Amino acid sequence: MHSQTALNYGRAIVELAKEKKILDEVLAVTKDLIQELQLDQVQEFLKHPKVPLTAKRQILQYLISKNSVPKEFQNFLNLVIDRRREAFLLPILEAVVDQALKAQGYQVVELISALPLPEEKQKSIGQVLEKVWRTKISLQYRENPNLIGGIIIRRGDELIDGSLSGQLNALKRILISETNIAAELS
Repeated sequence: MHSQTALNYGRAIVELAKEKKILDEVLAVTKDLIQELQLDQVQEFLKHPKVPLTAKRQILQYLISKNSVPKEFQNFLNLVIDRRREAFLLPILEAVVDQALKAQGYQVVELISALPLPEEKQKSIGQVLEKVWRTKISLQYRENPNLIGGIIIRRGDELIDGSLSGQLNALKRILISETNIAAELS
């Protein structure tokens, strides 16, 4: 779930990109920039209060310079920095991806597993979900080592918990409920 600030910025650039017919380019460069921002050193640099705004703008321009970048997106990044929202940059970019995919008719679905899932398995799960839900989906995958086993699928507010810990919790609720009913009857 993104903060309201991230959602507002994400919506703004996606609306502009749709209007200018550059949504595909903005989506591609945003995904690439998210990968670059995964490095802790880059995050620390951007969030450090003593780093001048010009240096922050320059590092972002350098990180996106490998791509063909629309001027509107460059201006957007400068605006984020000028408004001192660099701490929100990663969530803003994630919101851009979500909003752009939705604008292209995709539903964003998160797939979470305890152990690494091979890419073929991820694609297979995505294809099954598209058939079941009869919609295009963009599968966002991540691992959560805190899960005991299995997978969790999240689509908006809907949660399908196929993890072992989720199944154990469901069993626990059933047993507690049955114990309470038995206690009331006796």
